[in-house]
Amino acid sequence: MITAARFTAKLAALALLAIPHVAWSQTRTDWIGPEGAEASWTEGASGAGEGSNWQSVGGENFQPDRTFGGVGEYASISNGGIAMIDGADATPVSPAAIRLGEDGGSAGTLVIRNGGSIVVQEASGGQGDGRLANGGAGSGTLVLRDDLGSVSLQQYSQTASSTLVTQLGSAGSFGNPVQVSETIDVNGTLRVEATPSSGFTANTGDSWTIISGAPVSGEFDQILSDPSLLSNPGQAFAVSTANNAVTLSVEQRLVLEVDRFTGATRLMNPAGHSTDVSLINYTLSSGVTPLVSSDANWHSFTDDGAKAGWFEANPTAQNLSELNPEGELTLSSGDEHDFGTPLAADTSAPLGVNRVEVNNVSFNYQLPSGNYVSAAVVPVGRINDLVLVIDPDTGAGTIQNQSAQSLELISYTIGSDAGSLLPGFSGSGLSDWFVANPTATNLSELNTADPLLAGVGDEISLGTVWDTSAGFGDSLSFNYQTPDGSYLTGTVDFGELAEVPTTLVGDYNGDGEVDIADYTVWRNTLGATVAAGAGADGDGSGMIDAGDYQAWKTNFGTSLAASAIGNVSNQAVPEPTAVILALAALTGLSIVRQHQGGVRAAV
Repeated sequence: MITAARFTAKLAALALLAIPHVAWSQTRTDWIGPEGAEASWTEGASGAGEGSNWQSVGGENFQPDRTFGGVGEYASISNGGIAMIDGADATPVSPAAIRLGEDGGSAGTLVIRNGGSIVVQEASGGQGDGRLANGGAGSGTLVLRDDLGSVSLQQYSQTASSTLVTQLGSAGSFGNPVQVSETIDVNGTLRVEATPSSGFTANTGDSWTIISGAPVSGEFDQILSDPSLLSNPGQAFAVSTANNAVTLSVEQRLVLEVDRFTGATRLMNPAGHSTDVSLINYTLSSGVTPLVSSDANWHSFTDDGAKAGWFEANPTAQNLSELNPEGELTLSSGDEHDFGTPLAADTSAPLGVNRVEVNNVSFNYQLPSGNYVSAAVVPVGRINDLVLVIDPDTGAGTIQNQSAQSLELISYTIGSDAGSLLPGFSGSGLSDWFVANPTATNLSELNTADPLLAGVGDEISLGTVWDTSAGFGDSLSFNYQTPDGSYLTGTVDFGELAEVPTTLVGDYNGDGEVDIADYTVWRNTLGATVAAGAGADGDGSGMIDAGDYQAWKTNFGTSLAASAIGNVSNQAVPEPTAVILALAALTGLSIVRQHQGGVRAAV
């Protein structure tokens, strides 16, 4: 609303600035509220449109007003501030537009909650576009809590660098979606959160209409969600832009578990719900770790006599596919299929590098409806590293050697930039180990005598080290020093301790050492088909072949009882003449199998 006092003040200010007639073109009103902190849109209002967190071109503190001067004003929140529209405060004056992060390199946030309402509409003279622009040359964030009031826009747009946050408190919330009369254009990130203190957990089938009323173009680049919002593995938030609306829903998807150490792969529809999932084809893809299509590795649907009508389709090292041209496979809650070890784990991967690159693995399947869906790919199994395992429920920390080699260390440090560590921790309690200057950001222990030998699978309990109130978003670091003075970076894993077999890759006779005797076992069983990982099958392929020789060679000289760091064995690795002869024999076996196998050649 324009008041006579404000109109007179505005003209006087513009006259002082010697800018004639600027009031008659749509003008920018800047948010000057505190950077990084919430402040009310209408703070300072006393009935005439005042706003102490706003500043117009003339230096006045009034809210942006679409009716001012006949051409109107728009709101620019671009100073890193957080403007809040809350139903407990006065109703905002209607602006001609809202722009979040309007300037290059800038940022701005708008929060609407608790019955908060606003109308964004072009000026009475037609100037402006009634748009809420989430992002301009900078980045914006719009936070919509599910209890918002009436929010009316002409247009909504979102840039690739900007974020729409939806806060959910119940399954039936968002009774007042944002109403848009002309166009809706989405991009960037959608982040889904629980309404603070709600404790809400979503279920499959829940849905919410966030924005509605106009055709929707574009799509979100990514959907991020608070893990505690979902009640079952495989659940995922999905967005529909059909029917002139942006609708958020919870879907139940299949889960592909991939063992990052062995390459074992399992497809499942997790238990704990009542949703069946059907598929008519799928493709398992891997961009880094090679896929292996041999019968010994890939246990396909085609190989399963109980799953009729499935056919393998042109397997490669990057893609394994199957289709069912006349039927479908339905996985009920709790059903699963073991694909064997189709991912060829790299047994020569150095410490700190996983043998299977799970981040580059995907599993896409087609529903009978024709829609394509991506399964949730979940890494499981041990990590090829010295790992700090944090129990997320208790904050207890344990150093576990999940690698395939023994390690020595003389000190370690746990770091937290957020200050979530507990300085009162007691340390490992091991002889000659001493806690050093513990703080909320660093916990360290060092050894003043002999190095600590961490054998394969060994665990070192540290007691409670982490404040659980920090939550899953906290980031910790773990570093340790070896006797030669090297500082190495380990892995931090929030979860359970890994199951680590007390065996070494390449230890084919099970005596705790990788030596000449294991080569003899490999040579004597070369070409045999075995259960994956059995006998001299060091690479888990299900066949004794050249890969198992390489696994033995890579780990030659290591043992469960001695450190592999700087270990030099007096035994020579057998090379080429005997090995070449053995592999030649293996090649012959492979050729025979190719001719007899029919469907797939041995790899």
